[in-house]
Amino acid sequence: MSSLMSELSEFASRYQDRVNQRSDVAARAVVRLWRQVQSGSLDAGWDAVAPQIERVMERAQVDAAAMAGPYVAGALALQNVGSEPVRVVPEAFAGVTREGRSVVPELFAGVTTAKTLIGSGVGVGAAFQAGTAVMSVLAATIIRDSGRGAVSTVNAARGGVRVIRVVSAGACSRCAILAGADRFNAHFERHPSCRCTSIPVAAGD
Repeated sequence: MSSLMSELSEFASRYQDRVNQRSDVAARAVVRLWRQVQSGSLDAGWDAVAPQIERVMERAQVDAAAMAGPYVAGALALQNVGSEPVRVVPEAFAGVTREGRSVVPELFAGVTTAKTLIGSGVGVGAAFQAGTAVMSVLAATIIRDSGRGAVSTVNAARGGVRVIRVVSAGACSRCAILAGADRFNAHFERHPSCRCTSIPVAAGD
């Protein structure tokens, strides 16, 4: 069993690496668009780039969600568990956060951060840097949440599985303490920029 769990953990890590890579690419694209905004017209500048940011985010969310079905099927196949493949509609996980809020207004927190800091006397460059960091973390986290939400949907639709948390290399102390946790909640417990995942295990194993 320990050999199987090791194999499953590696499989889960490779899957999450793909999701993380996709989210990182999209987050960088969001940041490039945000950097086109001029400091003297933050609101108008945001309105101009927001439709492009929305498209970047939705494409990445769809891609992350589309990985869920093959991932769960592959994990169960490693356990010699056969089942009819469960298909999700990846587009259902796009355009909204896991809490059901629209993505673009959520990312506006980066603009708000920059505006607040500029208003308090912080230099424009430093304020933009802070806003960029907020936007980048939010974008990547939202995309990874789409992948996790799709995996949870596949697990729930299939039934007969329990979920074990797999932490990423260099995980923070908050995640490390949850390594191997066996639970099924409405949402995967994570913090912003969390890169951890979970592995579906056939119930009873």
